[in-house]
Amino acid sequence: MSITTQQKTAAAFYTALKTAIGSSVGNRVFEQEAPQNASLPLCRYQIISDVINNKLTCSDEEITIQVNFFGEKKYGVKSLRDISDVLFKALNLTNLTIAGVTARVEGIEQGVVTIEDNTIINIRQEYIIKII
Repeated sequence: MSITTQQKTAAAFYTALKTAIGSSVGNRVFEQEAPQNASLPLCRYQIISDVINNKLTCSDEEITIQVNFFGEKKYGVKSLRDISDVLFKALNLTNLTIAGVTARVEGIEQGVVTIEDNTIINIRQEYIIKII
């Protein structure tokens, strides 16, 4: 079974994400879904768009990844936003190597805050990964 471009991109992004903020969220970094009983704060990421034909080989191809930070409202937005800011500064305008191809990470949305169930803070970021 071959590994898809999406899987390779997710793996490369996970490594960069974990390096940048893993210790700040107790190494609770999850792809797509976090376990129901996971402690907070945590980080979840997912690819929300993919490339045509599952190939990331030309400069006009890109993948969009959404990152969400979840924390308890009682601790306030600032501590979670600080973690979010660290990640944005670490990843925005940096390069990743995906299956031997160099790709540029560009932050396109930073720090959209929502409150869920009046108890959980969710801060969302989005990144585009493009071949350079």
